[in-house]
Amino acid sequence: MKILVIEDDEVTNFLNKRVILGELPDAEVVIARSGSEALEAIDEVLQNKQPLFDFVLVDGSMPIMDGWAFIDVIATKEYQSVQQIPYYLLTSSLIDEDFINTKRRPLITKFYSKPLNAAKLREILQAQSEKKLPV
Repeated sequence: MKILVIEDDEVTNFLNKRVILGELPDAEVVIARSGSEALEAIDEVLQNKQPLFDFVLVDGSMPIMDGWAFIDVIATKEYQSVQQIPYYLLTSSLIDEDFINTKRRPLITKFYSKPLNAAKLREILQAQSEKKLPV
């Protein structure tokens, strides 16, 4: 399984990776510290004809390019080939605006509050399995 985690905080990345590898010890976890780094990682996968990410965890609030802007770019025609990947928003903010922004972006599969934990990850994996998405 190949998972892209888009998060600017180093400690949160450490914890996310630990949770993921705790549930999926053989997973390949790719960390991007901004939306622009994530686009570079996706471009590299596409250019090298590598398997796509099974799912993407996206932080909503980051410097350079935040998660919202990242999702907006992924929604363009240029990235049509990766729009079927499930994108899960992880945020520490629980303001109404985040819920509204999530609803406006149909590519976001689901909204989760931070931190990622084993139960949330199992829910993601279960949802993918039920929808017959790659696991």
